[in-house]
Amino acid sequence: MDSNVDELHELVSLLEGGDLSGLRRRYRTGGLAFLLPTLGPVLYRELGASLDSGDRRGVWALLIDKGLVATPAWLAEEEGRRRKGGAAWVGLLPLVILLAAAALALGRCGDDDETVATGAGATATTEADAATATTTQADDGDGDGASTSTSTTAKATTTTAKATTTTAQATTTTAAAVDPALVKLATDPRFSTLAGLVTKAGLLTTLNTGGPLTVFAPTNDAFAALPPDALAALGDNAEQLKSLLTYHVVGEALPAGSLTSGVKTTLNGEAVTIAVSDAGVSVNSANVNGADLATGTIVVHSIDQVLLPAGLQFGTGQQQKFSVFFDVGVTTPNAASQATLDQAVAAAQAAKASTPVVVTGFADVSGDPASNLQLSGERAQNVLGSLRAANAGLAYLPPNAKGDTEPGADLDSSRRVDIVIG
Repeated sequence: MDSNVDELHELVSLLEGGDLSGLRRRYRTGGLAFLLPTLGPVLYRELGASLDSGDRRGVWALLIDKGLVATPAWLAEEEGRRRKGGAAWVGLLPLVILLAAAALALGRCGDDDETVATGAGATATTEADAATATTTQADDGDGDGASTSTSTTAKATTTTAKATTTTAQATTTTAAAVDPALVKLATDPRFSTLAGLVTKAGLLTTLNTGGPLTVFAPTNDAFAALPPDALAALGDNAEQLKSLLTYHVVGEALPAGSLTSGVKTTLNGEAVTIAVSDAGVSVNSANVNGADLATGTIVVHSIDQVLLPAGLQFGTGQQQKFSVFFDVGVTTPNAASQATLDQAVAAAQAAKASTPVVVTGFADVSGDPASNLQLSGERAQNVLGSLRAANAGLAYLPPNAKGDTEPGADLDSSRRVDIVIG
């Protein structure tokens, strides 16, 4: 809490110094996220808009309205001068109207047809439909005594003035509270790719109201390890994007102290294998490299690899799929599967550059989860090595170890590596 107060004091100092560019940079990098729980997402975005447009008064108004800061002296003085000036004009308005009416009356003095009406919404009308003729006679100078007559006709002008009334209505916006875990994901620069994808998939509401949850959050570097076109392809397929993202979310709050080895079902419907050992914590093939980044209704752990659900497909061309099988406890394909592996290697050799390749390892459906996870990872890594040797130019995703994530399958079909090319 003290750190938030310090950050607020720093914000006020920058505002008083007129350094909106510094504040704008902080906003864009998440440096003002401590205001999110108080302002809510709607006003927080309004804060960003005010900073982008250089509206210093708008920033002050938001903070003052939420009771975060007191009204600065310069703004109070400015408001006082504005109100004083407005009051002065209001006080002079009757006098102005009176003088205008007097001037109009004097200008038309003696004209019985003149009518003057004053007041809010009134119409001031001068009617003089009869022309006034003035005749001037003068000697024309030719000595015959004749004169010339000149007639001038003046017509009255009718002027109508209408009063206009403007009504301003106040609008009150109530912003829902945002879970601090979402604030962490949205503002930590390490997770900007994940935050953007969550927003694009429309999952913010799900994450904010669906607790308790645990989010295994891939870093930007983890997403960067995917094939170049993978994220673009996902962006064009809303269902696959949601499937990928919800595969990183477990429907329980699992802080680091309560993590144990085992299988957990994700919001995607598929399971992930968690392995806890002296070396650390892993989820499928990914390592937890930052535990308890947020705790509470939603728990966030950082991971170094994107988790890939079994149904995910990258690429837009024709896909080729292969399954290579293994004997118990062995990490190289069995003799019966050598022909299938040779076919996969030939397909890799013939594939065009940057064709995506997904390799996923499975282990027995029984036994120790940590051992199964390690075994399935080694099998996937070995198969991936054979494919890389055949064509290193393909867009290989990191090998994905599933461990015993297929309960109910027979042992022979569980000990395998699936290969998808294309």
